[in-house]
Amino acid sequence: MTSGVRTAVIGVVLGALAACRLPSPFASNRKLTGTCDGACARYLDCKDVGEASAHAACVDECREVFHDAESIRAFESLECRDVIEYVEGPSGRGPGTMVGDGDAPAGDAPAGDVAR
Repeated sequence: MTSGVRTAVIGVVLGALAACRLPSPFASNRKLTGTCDGACARYLDCKDVGEASAHAACVDECREVFHDAESIRAFESLECRDVIEYVEGPSGRGPGTMVGDGDAPAGDAPAGDVAR
């Protein structure tokens, strides 16, 4: 393989990796703990929330979702926008907050539910 072709191949591979936005512990000074406590601290820091009840709800949910330290470290290494999107998905609600929890008028109860 010539030097020019090798350089081109390396450039394409590096570009593909950058496009995938692979999490990298080298991209920041964050400490990757591999714990639910650390993952929730990361999420709540991204959301700028410091409530103990939010942290406790987050840790409970984290223990249900993640089953190994490596997965948690990968989560902790994400950028804030990706951390928030991972936790909240399309609902825009964090752990411990029920979707539809008290924000729908009584007349808008889902089918099968009795409006009170």
